Amino acid sequence: MAALGGFGGASAGQGGAAAVSPPVPGSRDSFVNLHPYIDVDRSAVLNADSSTTLKSILGVNPGILRSDSDTDPEMILVVQFREAVKLRGLKLLANEVKSDADIEASAPATIKLFLHRPNYSFSDCESEEATETVTLTPAQVQSGEEVKLKFVKWQNVTNLTMFISSNQEDSPVTFLNQLDFVGQVVAGFNMKQLKDLSKEE
Repeated sequence: MAALGGFGGASAGQGGAAAVSPPVPGSRDSFVNLHPYIDVDRSAVLNADSSTTLKSILGVNPGILRSDSDTDPEMILVVQFREAVKLRGLKLLANEVKSDADIEASAPATIKLFLHRPNYSFSDCESEEATETVTLTPAQVQSGEEVKLKFVKWQNVTNLTMFISSNQEDSPVTFLNQLDFVGQVVAGFNMKQLKDLSKEE
């Protein structure tokens, strides 16, 4: 496998996310779609079809991300956040392959999630214990319903790595139309402060 970098050959840019009011820390009703807080420029995907992009699935409208049909159906997605967040769940929508080619593709089935492991290789993802593993049903990916995570494990997230290890139909290609995260911003946390501290070390 090649080293992790960029969007599988596609340029990275700011997603077209609509403005969302910041949640009120501590409120039970403060969970929101966190796409405005995703740093698209610093997020990346490995083993993607170069005609598709990670950027396209991180915005408000569905796009298309497919694994490289010349390699295998596995993909690694590294998602960076602009601010530290708490994650309650994620939503994965995969109901339209969006290709004129004769591609046998299906939605993700098993995803290993790793907290703060942005440089993990495929070998690392396969061998290391995940922070949490999610098994998706066909109904969940067809509708894009929220899949709840173990909230206590995702309290101070600045990045996470998603290893898509299998798909619903054991197809040679895995595809995804939209990826959303549900949660809230960590109160009082500033990413600039973290960068300043790292410079002092």
